[in-house]
Amino acid sequence: MICIVKGCDQEVAKNKLCKDHYDPDAAQSEEKTGKNLSKQALNDQLLMVGYRALVISGKIAGGLVRGYNTLLSLTREEHAEILKHIGFSKLKKGQKAKSVEAFEDAVQLEPDNAEAHFHLGQAYVTAEQFDKACDSFTKVLALTPDYEGAAAALGEALYNRQEYNAALTYLEQALKRSPNNAPLAYRLGLTHDKLGAFDDAVRFFQKAIDLSPRNAKYYYSLGLLYDTKGMKDEALQNFRSAMELEKPKAAE
Repeated sequence: MICIVKGCDQEVAKNKLCKDHYDPDAAQSEEKTGKNLSKQALNDQLLMVGYRALVISGKIAGGLVRGYNTLLSLTREEHAEILKHIGFSKLKKGQKAKSVEAFEDAVQLEPDNAEAHFHLGQAYVTAEQFDKACDSFTKVLALTPDYEGAAAALGEALYNRQEYNAALTYLEQALKRSPNNAPLAYRLGLTHDKLGAFDDAVRFFQKAIDLSPRNAKYYYSLGLLYDTKGMKDEALQNFRSAMELEKPKAAE
C-alpha cells in the first residue's frame, strides 16, 4: 500500500503514512485531543441529563446533591437553585425536616442571598421552629430592608413566640406597605387583642372584614371579641354573619 501523502510513492508504515511522513508525536497529540473531546462531551451530557433529573424529580437531598455538584461541575448558584427546588418539593410533600435541611444548605451556598434566607424562614415556620424563623427573617431585612413580605413574616413569627409588642412593630410596618392586605389587618387585630387593646383590636378586625367581607373567620373573631366584653348584640350580629357565609360550604 502506498503512502496517502500526494506525490509520495513509499510503502505505508503506520496510519496510512510512510516512515518519512508518519509523526508519532502528532499522532499521540491527536489521540489525546480525541479523548479529551469525548470526555468533555460526556460531561456536557451528564450535566444536561443530571441537572434536569435533579430539578424535575427533587428526589435527592443535601449530601447527594453535593456529590453531584462535583460530578456535574455545577456553579454555586445552580447548586443553590436545585436545593431550593428540593426544599419546596419536600415542603409540598409535608416532609418538613428535609425541606428545612435543603433550604439550610442553600443558605450556606448563598449566605448573602435575601431570598434564600426568606425561604428558609418560611420552612422554619412550617416546621414550627419560630425562633429560627425570626433569625432568618431578621437576616432578610438586614440584607434587604424593603424585601417584600419579610416584615409581615417576622411579625407573624414573633406573634407565634408570644412577643406581641415586637410583633406589632413589624406588622404595622408591613401594613403601611400593603394597606389593603386583609390577613395583615386580621393579624394586627389578634395582636392588639393579646395586648388587651380592645378598641384597636375591633378596628383592625373590622378593617379585615371591610377588605374581605366573605371571610367567615374574621366575623367569628370579632364576635368573640365583643362577647368577651359582654356586648351580646354585637357578638350575635357577627356570629350570624359568619354562619350565613358558612351555609353554602355546609350545603356542598
